[in-house]
Amino acid sequence: MNNFASQLGLNSKFVFCDVIDMESGTLMLGDDIVVGTDVLSYIFLFPSKAKVVQNFADYPWKPQDLPFFLEQVDDLQDACGTVALIHSLGQNRAKIGLEDGTVLGQFLKSVANLSFNERGLALAKNDSIRALHCSAVSDERSATRQVEVGATDNHFVCFTTTKVGGDTWIVELDGRKQYPIFHQVLPEGGSFGAIAGAVIKNTYMKDPSITEFATVALTSIN
Repeated sequence: MNNFASQLGLNSKFVFCDVIDMESGTLMLGDDIVVGTDVLSYIFLFPSKAKVVQNFADYPWKPQDLPFFLEQVDDLQDACGTVALIHSLGQNRAKIGLEDGTVLGQFLKSVANLSFNERGLALAKNDSIRALHCSAVSDERSATRQVEVGATDNHFVCFTTTKVGGDTWIVELDGRKQYPIFHQVLPEGGSFGAIAGAVIKNTYMKDPSITEFATVALTSIN
């Protein structure tokens, strides 16, 4: 995933780490344990058979309140991992310093005024991103705990934050949905990593018989 993200435009100050424990913020990069870093987003993989608990805020969205979002369209097959990655980087583009001249920076600029569905269609037609996506899918295994990027019985979603007025909301960005899901306000001084981790567990991990989950975190490194 880090190679894919780098090709899209993620600079070397940021990286995706495997999540060992969301509550304590324990991450792993290669063979190294990483602690004490701020998590900007989670990309969460779960089996499609997992029972989802629909527990989210009935928020009266306004266009200016919405995070960056696009729909996953059939024109780009096995794209949920790519869509989750673009959601993660796109929503945090200011924080990660994503440059306009990068592959993803150019795409985000080109779709800024399009609808969610139109953005998904534009993604499928973007030759540069499509080539990177197809290369990732063709790999035998992904870097995410050896989970297949193109596995059709699994799905990727992104959890991150967005500002609404003076509040910071934890949002779920799932390309299969028609709009972002607003889960809850992040308390002032609260840890996104721990609180979003609790949201994920309460939403997707209630069935103890299902354990095939994996999570990576977008974070900064020294």
